[in-house]
Amino acid sequence: MVIKTHDLLRIKKTTELTMCPPVPDWAVQSLKTVPFVVVRRAPIIEGKIPIGIRGKQRNQRFGAYIAPEAVLEHTPPNQLVYESGWKRKIQENPMPALAALDKVNEILLSYKLLWGPGGSVGFELASNSKTVSLSSDLDIIVYSEEVLPIEKARNMITRLHQLSIAVDVQLETPNGAISLMEYAKSEVPILQKTTDGAMLVESPWNKE
Repeated sequence: MVIKTHDLLRIKKTTELTMCPPVPDWAVQSLKTVPFVVVRRAPIIEGKIPIGIRGKQRNQRFGAYIAPEAVLEHTPPNQLVYESGWKRKIQENPMPALAALDKVNEILLSYKLLWGPGGSVGFELASNSKTVSLSSDLDIIVYSEEVLPIEKARNMITRLHQLSIAVDVQLETPNGAISLMEYAKSEVPILQKTTDGAMLVESPWNKE
C-alpha cells in the first residue's frame, strides 16, 4: 500500500493517535462518528502515517500519526473520479461544489491529466458523510509527473474560472505541490509544499 498526501483512509475506531498533543474532544467524537482521516504532507516517522482529522467546524483540524495496521480502507482522490460517486451524491446533497465535478472532469480529462477532488468534497465522497456546504469551495488535486507547459496551465485556469464556483487546484509534482494559479503566472521562484516544509524553487519538477 503506497500512501500519498491527500489520500483518504478509513481507520479502526480503536486507533491510537500518536506523536501529537492531547487529542481534543471534538476529534475523538469525530472519529467515533466518521472514522476517516486524510494523509497530511509530512514525513513518515518510524513507519507511522501522518494524518489529519476533520471536525464539523472549519477551524477544527488536528494532526497526528497512526500505525499502518490501523488502516481498513485506502482511497486516493483519483479513485473517486473513477467511481464518479458525485453523480449519486448530487441527489442527496445538491451543493455547488459537488455539482461542478462533472464539468471539472470534462475539462481535466481533455488534457489527459490524472486528478481527484480534495478538501470537503473528497472527504464527503470517500466517507459518505455530509461535509460539503453551500459555502464550500472546490479543491482539486492534479497529478503531473512531467513538466506541465505554461500555456496549458493558463488555458486550464481560464476554463475552470468559467465555472460558477471557485476552484482551487494544487498541482502535485514528484517533488511536492504548487498552486496551478501561481504556476500559470510564470513567475519564479515559486512556492512548493514538500514533506520537509514549504520552499521556493526555480523548477517544481527538478530537484533543487
